[in-house]
Amino acid sequence: MEIMLDEKNGVVYVKPHAPLTVEDFKQFASIIDPYISLHGYLKGLVIETPKFPGWDSIKAFKAHINFIHQHQAKVKKIALVTDFKFAIIFQHIVGLFIKPEIKRFSYDKKELAQQWILQ
Repeated sequence: MEIMLDEKNGVVYVKPHAPLTVEDFKQFASIIDPYISLHGYLKGLVIETPKFPGWDSIKAFKAHINFIHQHQAKVKKIALVTDFKFAIIFQHIVGLFIKPEIKRFSYDKKELAQQWILQ
């Protein structure tokens, strides 16, 4: 998983390339937690993937749930840049239970997602 923190704008860009692992979430936390400690929150998270890669194990799924639980209140917006059809349902269902505003963009609309995050 590629993770890039734009410290100037408080935005994290994530590109998963394979099924998610426990180590992915440890790495993710090690990158964003120091920033959140200094600034209190992230302005946004942009997740860019043609389709959701899934998890490599039940432990990775649990790590993902724990990561969301621990960080969701500290992220203002999440942009899902994907053509994965389930993302539309995810946006509406998960949006009822977590704090960040979630919006899905077609995979070829990354620039629109970035503009939305920065508004």
